[in-house]
Amino acid sequence: YVGALRRLRVTGSYFHHAIVGHLLKSRAAENHILYNRLTDESGGRASYELEFPDGGIAYVIGNIIEQSATSENPSIISFGAEGYTRPTNELYLVNNTLIDNRPESGTFLTVKPGASVIKAYNNLLLGKRLLNTGINGVFVNNPNIEAGTFVLADRHDYRIQRDSPLQRSFMSPGAANGVELAPAMEYVQPASTRRLMTTPTLPGARQTLQPDSQN
Repeated sequence: YVGALRRLRVTGSYFHHAIVGHLLKSRAAENHILYNRLTDESGGRASYELEFPDGGIAYVIGNIIEQSATSENPSIISFGAEGYTRPTNELYLVNNTLIDNRPESGTFLTVKPGASVIKAYNNLLLGKRLLNTGINGVFVNNPNIEAGTFVLADRHDYRIQRDSPLQRSFMSPGAANGVELAPAMEYVQPASTRRLMTTPTLPGARQTLQPDSQN
């Protein structure tokens, strides 16, 4: 739970198994949430997996974010729920793998009206609902997929199968405020990152079939 800082950067980190509270909540004016694993997992009872209650600027790129079957809040990512207190309120949601395991279906993204920019590119959605549920923004290439798209979703192995039709379906998200939005790294379990050797070609957080150092 991060208070009203000027800037927050979280990279290569692993948040999991929350009890009632959020996995990550930030009131910072500018947020860089890059290449992390935020997964509630079996028995976890998190509220939001990722929340920016006051808005601000949030770059959410290359993360694996999972809501468990026992999560206490149906929304996975929330932006501006408590009202926009910052002069600039922009959310950039790019190349994340979002997993909804609630039996009754949760909501991938909740945004309070009033944000100036909502931009979502190349997010993979394992769940029944669409990413855009009445949100005013730019939504490009955010497909809903089946568990078999991944190497072994039940073991949190969200690498994309080599023969998947998703291969080479990446759409360039461009830049925002001088920040390149395309992923330059990928998360590696248990808590690190790996630099990509080529430009991205896939939606979602994992760009390669290289194994994690530990599963």
